[in-house]
Amino acid sequence: MTLLAVREFFDIPVLIGDTLVSSKAPGKRRFPTQPPNRLLDSASTLYGYLPSNTYRKVYIISDNFAIGWAGHMGLAADLLERIFSIFAGRAVTQEAWEKFITSQHPDARMNMVLAGWIIESGRKLAFHWRSKFPSELEKVTAKGACFSDGSDADFARRTLSEPVAYTTTATEDRHKATLCALDGISALIAYELLDGGNLRDLFGLGYELIVFDGNKFSYIDNINYLHYRYTWHADRPDQMEGGIVRFSTHYRNSDDYACCTILNHVYDPHIDGFFVIKPIFGEKSQVDWAPTNRLQQGFDAEYFCNFVFVEASDGKNMNSPFVVSRGSPYLPIEYVDQGNETYVKMKEGHDFILQYYLGYRAQVR
Repeated sequence: MTLLAVREFFDIPVLIGDTLVSSKAPGKRRFPTQPPNRLLDSASTLYGYLPSNTYRKVYIISDNFAIGWAGHMGLAADLLERIFSIFAGRAVTQEAWEKFITSQHPDARMNMVLAGWIIESGRKLAFHWRSKFPSELEKVTAKGACFSDGSDADFARRTLSEPVAYTTTATEDRHKATLCALDGISALIAYELLDGGNLRDLFGLGYELIVFDGNKFSYIDNINYLHYRYTWHADRPDQMEGGIVRFSTHYRNSDDYACCTILNHVYDPHIDGFFVIKPIFGEKSQVDWAPTNRLQQGFDAEYFCNFVFVEASDGKNMNSPFVVSRGSPYLPIEYVDQGNETYVKMKEGHDFILQYYLGYRAQVR
């Protein structure tokens, strides 16, 4: 039920982690806390999986060192706390890291992995460490580094290996790398949420993304995941009808922790739920977050992951995501400020969505 991925897009180091902590459980049980949305409320009862909470899987230790974990959370918490105490804020060397991590002697009964990046004097090191083999550190310095761990990591590896930064004129490599990573993340979310038959894999309730900008690692903040619904009729193939935002999930980061706010747009826009993404150790692991927190104000974002459902009269429906950044002409919505309130408004016309869907139809038998 975990995904941890080390990738390099456009020569930019990227670290991706999901936010769900879960375990197998006998029988069917309901999500023990307020579910992020109604889809997951029903999904949480399937196949004997028990989502239990949302925690941060990827961390920035210092400007040149980012790391993530998968597996046994207790073991990861103890080790990450020591890693922070030793390396936080330092210019970490590859030699110092390898000496430290290969000298650990964790409980062999607990299975846990660490993976991430160290950038030292321009040299990039992707690493992968397993608690079952603590004296071994797998290292990759060649271009195109790739590690994946967690439930169904093979599927995630395929999904994240060939993303396309489409519908963008971005020239900055970091920006293009971010769009590529979000493209892969959106494909995973579409797989787990929009196709009910695949909910048994339930990768997580969301993902966090760390990217290196040439000087330091940073979280990609202010991401909005928007879910749309359209209708298309075979007797009017040059028209796309409907166009409503059903709900959206707005991710905001605050360094030590983050929050996702679920907004229901079907009627009057309102907060439908939220969940906190906490670290697994330290005081912040107990933090709670009220919906009135300042980071949850406003719906606008830097990046938009758009999930489009098109219901077709002939049954060739489409569930598909695409990613754009702020200001893109391909974003189907605009934000309207009215006094102290912000509303989402669909743009006039659906030309891009129509062409997007017709392209999809051309590939479907």
